[in-house]
Amino acid sequence: MLRVAVICKANLFRSPAARVYLADALGRSGLEAIVSSGGIMGEGNCIPSSYLAIAHDAGIDLSEHVSHRVSSEELLQQDLVLTMTRELLREVVVMAPPIWPRSFTMREFLRRATAVGPRKPTEGLEHWFHAIGANRTRSQLLGDDEADDVADPVGGTAEDYRIMLRQLERLSGDLAGLF
Repeated sequence: MLRVAVICKANLFRSPAARVYLADALGRSGLEAIVSSGGIMGEGNCIPSSYLAIAHDAGIDLSEHVSHRVSSEELLQQDLVLTMTRELLREVVVMAPPIWPRSFTMREFLRRATAVGPRKPTEGLEHWFHAIGANRTRSQLLGDDEADDVADPVGGTAEDYRIMLRQLERLSGDLAGLF
Protein backbone atom coordinates (compact mmCIF):
# COMPACT_ATOMS: atom_id res chain seq x y z
CA MET A 1 0.00 0.00 0.00
CA LEU A 2 1.31 3.41 -1.03
CA ARG A 3 1.75 5.97 1.78
CA VAL A 4 1.72 9.61 0.67
CA ALA A 5 1.96 12.74 2.81
CA VAL A 6 0.87 16.10 1.39
CA ILE A 7 2.43 19.07 3.18
CA CYS A 8 1.61 22.77 3.31
CA LYS A 9 2.53 25.47 5.80
CA ALA A 10 -0.27 25.43 8.40
CA ASN A 11 -2.30 22.39 7.25
CA LEU A 12 -5.42 24.52 7.11
CA PHE A 13 -6.48 24.36 3.46
CA ARG A 14 -4.08 23.41 0.68
CA SER A 15 -2.78 20.11 2.03
CA PRO A 16 -6.13 18.92 3.49
CA ALA A 17 -7.82 19.64 0.16
CA ALA A 18 -4.98 17.96 -1.76
CA ARG A 19 -5.28 14.94 0.55
CA VAL A 20 -8.96 14.54 -0.31
CA TYR A 21 -8.45 15.04 -4.04
CA LEU A 22 -5.38 12.77 -4.24
CA ALA A 23 -6.90 9.97 -2.15
CA ASP A 24 -10.01 10.06 -4.32
CA ALA A 25 -8.04 10.10 -7.59
CA LEU A 26 -5.71 7.28 -6.50
CA GLY A 27 -8.71 5.23 -5.36
CA ARG A 28 -10.45 5.71 -8.69
CA SER A 29 -7.26 4.55 -10.44
CA GLY A 30 -7.35 1.34 -8.40
CA LEU A 31 -4.23 2.04 -6.33
CA GLU A 32 -4.45 1.30 -2.63
CA ALA A 33 -3.07 4.31 -0.84
CA ILE A 34 -3.14 6.08 2.48
CA VAL A 35 -2.90 9.81 1.91
CA SER A 36 -2.28 12.05 4.90
CA SER A 37 -1.70 15.76 5.25
CA GLY A 38 0.33 17.91 7.57
CA GLY A 39 1.93 21.28 8.05
CA ILE A 40 5.24 22.56 9.30
CA MET A 41 3.70 24.92 11.87
CA GLY A 42 0.71 25.02 14.14
CA GLU A 43 -1.33 22.18 15.54
CA GLY A 44 -4.90 21.59 16.61
CA ASN A 45 -6.57 24.38 14.62
CA CYS A 46 -9.86 24.04 12.79
CA ILE A 47 -10.33 25.30 9.26
CA PRO A 48 -12.03 28.72 9.24
CA SER A 49 -15.71 28.61 8.24
CA SER A 50 -15.12 30.78 5.17
CA TYR A 51 -12.62 28.20 3.85
CA LEU A 52 -15.01 25.35 4.67
CA ALA A 53 -17.75 27.01 2.62
CA ILE A 54 -15.44 27.37 -0.39
CA ALA A 55 -14.38 23.71 -0.08
CA HIS A 56 -18.01 22.62 0.30
CA ASP A 57 -18.96 24.53 -2.86
CA ALA A 58 -16.14 22.66 -4.63
CA GLY A 59 -17.57 19.34 -3.45
CA ILE A 60 -15.20 18.47 -0.62
CA ASP A 61 -15.94 18.26 3.08
CA LEU A 62 -13.11 19.43 5.31
CA SER A 63 -15.31 20.12 8.35
CA GLU A 64 -13.71 17.38 10.50
CA HIS A 65 -10.14 18.42 9.72
CA VAL A 66 -7.89 19.64 12.53
CA SER A 67 -4.44 20.93 11.65
CA HIS A 68 -1.52 18.62 12.27
CA ARG A 69 2.16 19.45 12.50
CA VAL A 70 4.13 16.76 10.69
CA SER A 71 7.08 15.15 12.45
CA SER A 72 10.30 13.82 10.99
CA GLU A 73 9.26 10.33 12.11
CA GLU A 74 6.04 10.57 10.09
CA LEU A 75 7.92 11.83 7.05
CA LEU A 76 10.33 8.90 7.24
CA GLN A 77 7.40 6.45 7.12
CA GLN A 78 6.08 7.80 3.81
CA ASP A 79 6.71 6.33 0.39
CA LEU A 80 6.18 9.75 -1.17
CA VAL A 81 6.12 13.26 0.28
CA LEU A 82 4.50 16.00 -1.80
CA THR A 83 4.71 19.64 -0.77
CA MET A 84 2.86 22.69 -2.00
CA THR A 85 6.00 24.79 -2.54
CA ARG A 86 9.72 24.49 -2.99
CA GLU A 87 10.19 26.36 0.30
CA LEU A 88 8.19 23.66 2.09
CA LEU A 89 10.18 20.97 0.30
CA ARG A 90 13.37 22.47 1.72
CA GLU A 91 11.81 22.46 5.20
CA VAL A 92 10.79 18.79 5.13
CA VAL A 93 14.10 17.63 3.66
CA VAL A 94 15.91 19.45 6.48
CA MET A 95 13.56 17.80 9.01
CA ALA A 96 14.18 14.32 7.60
CA PRO A 97 17.14 14.23 5.16
CA PRO A 98 16.65 10.59 4.07
CA ILE A 99 13.33 11.49 2.40
CA TRP A 100 15.05 13.59 -0.27
CA PRO A 101 14.84 10.95 -3.06
CA ARG A 102 11.09 10.56 -2.58
CA SER A 103 10.10 14.17 -1.83
CA PHE A 104 8.91 16.66 -4.42
CA THR A 105 6.56 19.56 -4.83
CA MET A 106 3.31 18.27 -6.36
CA ARG A 107 3.95 20.16 -9.57
CA GLU A 108 7.59 19.04 -9.80
CA PHE A 109 6.58 15.41 -9.29
CA LEU A 110 3.96 15.64 -12.04
CA ARG A 111 6.40 17.32 -14.44
CA ARG A 112 9.15 14.77 -13.80
CA ALA A 113 6.81 11.75 -13.77
CA THR A 114 5.27 12.86 -17.06
CA ALA A 115 8.76 13.07 -18.59
CA VAL A 116 9.67 9.59 -17.28
CA GLY A 117 6.32 8.12 -18.24
CA PRO A 118 3.67 6.21 -16.32
CA ARG A 119 4.76 3.47 -13.96
CA LYS A 120 4.84 0.13 -15.71
CA PRO A 121 2.59 -2.58 -14.21
CA THR A 122 5.61 -4.61 -13.07
CA GLU A 123 7.68 -1.62 -11.93
CA GLY A 124 8.13 -1.09 -8.21
CA LEU A 125 7.35 2.30 -6.75
CA GLU A 126 10.87 2.77 -5.40
CA HIS A 127 12.38 2.16 -8.86
CA TRP A 128 9.90 4.53 -10.50
CA PHE A 129 10.49 7.26 -7.87
CA HIS A 130 14.24 6.86 -8.42
CA ALA A 131 13.78 7.39 -12.17
CA ILE A 132 11.61 10.46 -11.51
CA GLY A 133 14.26 11.99 -9.25
CA ALA A 134 17.25 11.10 -11.46
CA ASN A 135 19.63 13.98 -12.22
CA ARG A 136 18.06 16.05 -9.48
CA THR A 137 20.35 18.03 -7.19
CA ARG A 138 19.72 19.56 -3.80
CA SER A 139 20.86 22.93 -5.13
CA GLN A 140 17.68 22.92 -7.23
CA LEU A 141 15.81 23.49 -3.96
CA LEU A 142 17.29 26.97 -3.68
CA GLY A 143 15.11 29.92 -4.52
CA ASP A 144 11.48 29.81 -5.49
CA ASP A 145 9.90 28.86 -8.77
CA GLU A 146 6.25 29.47 -9.57
CA ALA A 147 6.42 26.44 -11.88
CA ASP A 148 6.85 24.28 -8.76
CA ASP A 149 4.48 26.01 -6.36
CA VAL A 150 0.80 25.79 -5.55
CA ALA A 151 0.29 29.33 -4.30
CA ASP A 152 -1.09 29.94 -0.83
CA PRO A 153 -4.33 31.91 -1.25
CA VAL A 154 -4.34 33.23 2.34
CA GLY A 155 -5.24 36.90 2.23
CA GLY A 156 -6.68 36.55 -1.24
CA THR A 157 -10.20 36.48 -2.56
CA ALA A 158 -12.64 33.58 -2.55
CA GLU A 159 -11.87 33.21 -6.25
CA ASP A 160 -8.17 32.72 -5.41
CA TYR A 161 -9.19 29.79 -3.20
CA ARG A 162 -11.41 28.33 -5.92
CA ILE A 163 -8.58 28.60 -8.46
CA MET A 164 -6.24 26.82 -6.07
CA LEU A 165 -8.78 24.04 -5.47
CA ARG A 166 -9.22 23.50 -9.21
CA GLN A 167 -5.44 23.35 -9.58
CA LEU A 168 -5.15 20.75 -6.81
CA GLU A 169 -7.96 18.66 -8.25
CA ARG A 170 -6.33 18.68 -11.70
CA LEU A 171 -2.86 17.92 -10.27
CA SER A 172 -4.25 15.03 -8.23
CA GLY A 173 -6.03 13.49 -11.17
CA ASP A 174 -2.99 13.86 -13.43
CA LEU A 175 -0.70 12.36 -10.76
CA ALA A 176 -2.98 9.40 -10.12
CA GLY A 177 -3.13 8.69 -13.84
CA LEU A 178 0.63 8.05 -13.84
CA PHE A 179 0.62 5.44 -11.08
